[in-house]
Amino acid sequence: MRKDLILTVVFLLILHFRSVAQGSESIRVKGGEMKQKDRMVKVKSFQLSKYEITNSQYVQFLNDQKIGSDGQFNGLQLINVFSEDLQLEYKNEAWDFKSGMDNYPMVMVSYYGADEFCKWIGGKLPSETEWTYAAKGGKKTRNYLYAGSDNLEEVGWFKGNCEGHLHEVGKKKPNELGIFDMSGNAWEWCRNDSLKSNEGFCLHMGGSWYPGEQPSQISAHYGNTPTHFSNSVGFRVAFPGKKRVNRLKNM
Repeated sequence: MRKDLILTVVFLLILHFRSVAQGSESIRVKGGEMKQKDRMVKVKSFQLSKYEITNSQYVQFLNDQKIGSDGQFNGLQLINVFSEDLQLEYKNEAWDFKSGMDNYPMVMVSYYGADEFCKWIGGKLPSETEWTYAAKGGKKTRNYLYAGSDNLEEVGWFKGNCEGHLHEVGKKKPNELGIFDMSGNAWEWCRNDSLKSNEGFCLHMGGSWYPGEQPSQISAHYGNTPTHFSNSVGFRVAFPGKKRVNRLKNM
């Protein structure tokens, strides 16, 4: 009986460490040129999260920064603590992910909540140009309609195949660069360097599990105010082109 218990604990720890490791990987995106808004733009090399940021990662940020049960930091509301769609819970004066939700995309997070996580880990939200360039496959692009295919079913979760909910990261085919879920599953906040107030507009790109196919096209543009929360909006992190320092535990 004791042996079975030890094996169970070890198995659960392995699953947890694996989910943390998976979510923190990044892909180097070599710089190049891309046509954007009827003109050619140059893109410098950078790194981008291989997967959308997960609940297990975001919990580490919240606890490291000692974010309380109100989900606020420096006067900013990072997460919607009142929503049943928040996949985290606060107990014993610490944050944790709800059972089985460790490797799902972190949603119900505002633009500010995504931005503060990026600062904490040593990166930034990707700009619209960086996000688009990476979604297209960078220098390896095959000019697909979606990130990695002309068939959304292959690369993304959307209304037609998601069964009405989010899915774990990395369960569909990646794009040409090996980046997962840039079309479908969760929309992703993009950086707004000119943001001045809560009434500003912040893009979230890539579509999600909730709508049909069109919003998941790389060229589609959607967004909201930086205080917006949704069970279908998450994010990933961009890093400088050089090797970054990993702040996540168990790596």
